[in-house]
Amino acid sequence: APKEHMKAWVDRKIFIHNLGHAAGAYAGYFYNPSFTYIYEVMEVPLLEEYVRNTMEQSAKILSAKYPREFTWDDSTEHIEDLINRFKNRALQDTVFRIGRDLIRKLGPEDRLVKPIKDGLELNLPISFLLSSLVFGFYFRKTGEDGALFPQDEKFIPYYEQGIPAVMEEICG
Repeated sequence: APKEHMKAWVDRKIFIHNLGHAAGAYAGYFYNPSFTYIYEVMEVPLLEEYVRNTMEQSAKILSAKYPREFTWDDSTEHIEDLINRFKNRALQDTVFRIGRDLIRKLGPEDRLVKPIKDGLELNLPISFLLSSLVFGFYFRKTGEDGALFPQDEKFIPYYEQGIPAVMEEICG
């Protein structure tokens, strides 16, 4: 559908959909590293609620940034639609695919760090966003071949230097 303010809608894709996917993959892996599919994560009520809360925090930040683009009702309806998609077993979407590429996905302008920075700037809650970022630091899911995603191997040396190094070098 045509949109007047395209950046707002691109941001919604990145900072609600992509963010929710990442939050699910990272929290799900932390909760149970043996999960293969995102629907397995979403079958745990605690994790489903966690993903919803994380997306809602980001939606509130987006609503503050783009007050003419998003209503709360539209945002919650969108979030529920995404949760139902994440629960869809037929999609066979893997935790590995969703969470891999940590250097990019934990980067300063990507799905987790950017809304955290915006939330701080707008003085809005970021607790779920921040915990999703921290869960991402511990993500070590391997593919079907038992190997880490090649770019994620490059993340480990930063992590081994400590969380401050990850925050500075990866998250900006």
